[in-house]
Amino acid sequence: MLKSLPNTVYISGCSNSHFHYLDSYKDSWTNQLGFSKVYNHGVCGSSNDFIARRAIDFCSRHKPELAIIQWTQLPRWETIGSPKDSGDFYFEDHTYPEFNYLNAEIQKNIKPFKWSQQFKPDFYASVPYGNWLTENKHKAFVTIEDATTSLFGLIKNAYILQNYFKENNQPYLFVNGGDWLHSQQFDYPGEFGSWYPLDFIETVTDGPITTIQPLASKIDKTFWPNINIIENIVDKGSDGRHPGKQTNINFAKLVKEKINVGNRK
Repeated sequence: MLKSLPNTVYISGCSNSHFHYLDSYKDSWTNQLGFSKVYNHGVCGSSNDFIARRAIDFCSRHKPELAIIQWTQLPRWETIGSPKDSGDFYFEDHTYPEFNYLNAEIQKNIKPFKWSQQFKPDFYASVPYGNWLTENKHKAFVTIEDATTSLFGLIKNAYILQNYFKENNQPYLFVNGGDWLHSQQFDYPGEFGSWYPLDFIETVTDGPITTIQPLASKIDKTFWPNINIIENIVDKGSDGRHPGKQTNINFAKLVKEKINVGNRK
């Protein structure tokens, strides 16, 4: 565990860790943390599968002092394979060019890798976005995706990543970065962005979700606090939906508090 605040931090997340909807990369919470080197892999549209996979890949190669994982909305899947339409897929480059928001010199510390692959980070399939995708190539996902299955996927990703980090003595912190969208499907009555998967799972007394309780109970809440960048939005970005500059500043303060509490002896 950390004995002092880190200098080198890796972040894996979705658009809520990116600066795409802000005036400057400096406005993102990832760059408001104040650390000298931030390898930010916040990619718009990322799924939790993608977030977990890239975190393991990066941390195994580069050993950051701290890894911060920003879990995203549930109804997103990653598929890997040969694209039928290049517009459907993103190109994954292991030179990590998008990390270098804070300091161009970081590039010198990133070892390039020769291989690459295609990935499709997500489709939205839940209320209120379920009608977005009507094309045939998306209908299969929209048909088979459901709230409970996606929740199971999140818990499995969190459990795998937690254990990987602990086995490899990698300091880490999990934070939340989405409404999860499926909270409506679970009849959650709380405020937007306040749904916390671990607490919710504990309250279920019947049905399929009870089968994931033994695994969820093994996840250490100390390192997955109930903080969410969209729970207390005070302003919005250029798209009118993502968190704005002040919300990012506020969230950065919360994250730093949790780093102090959760990762220091």
